[in-house]
Amino acid sequence: VLVSVLWILAILTVISLGFAHRAMLERRMAWYALDRDQAQQMARAAAQRGLFERQNKQILDAYNNQAGYTGLDQRWAQPIDLIEEGLLTQAAEGDICEVSIQDSQSRISLNQAPQEGLENLKGINKQTISTLLKLRDPSTPYHQQTFLHSIEELRSMQDFSEKEWYGDKRRPGLVNVLGVAGAAYGRLNVNTASAEVLA
Repeated sequence: VLVSVLWILAILTVISLGFAHRAMLERRMAWYALDRDQAQQMARAAAQRGLFERQNKQILDAYNNQAGYTGLDQRWAQPIDLIEEGLLTQAAEGDICEVSIQDSQSRISLNQAPQEGLENLKGINKQTISTLLKLRDPSTPYHQQTFLHSIEELRSMQDFSEKEWYGDKRRPGLVNVLGVAGAAYGRLNVNTASAEVLA
């Protein structure tokens, strides 16, 4: 009888441990799902706020007598904390949700920069420059023209060292000065370009 009771107790212990483990996993999965949903809501709110700032820039510029001007002293260039503004009421303590907008003309555009500008960039070889120029060649039919969507695509064309890509104390990396968007003819906005880009 004693052996049977011990076996029953062992089986009940294993079953209860299994239930406890499953409950813990389900609770953890619920927390992960909640975190994921909250992160998605924050990202959507940040994107909407960024679009709102961009769409209303002309109105604010006209109101502030800054029509046609884009500079880092304007409202859009300052980080916006959505939690501090009370736009995300479901945020937990310690959460951060900031919106930062960057001027697309503040970096050298791989899709728009002239050949001379690309040749002056240290770290990009002539073969890569030739490939970039062929991709966006206006003499090719429009449907065959290809533009880069991310500067990461440049890494598939050429093998860059970590120092060339990310830079160091003496020289900025390519990731800090290059972009894929920008104005026609590769023009930079000197009001928003960083010192590294201007150099």
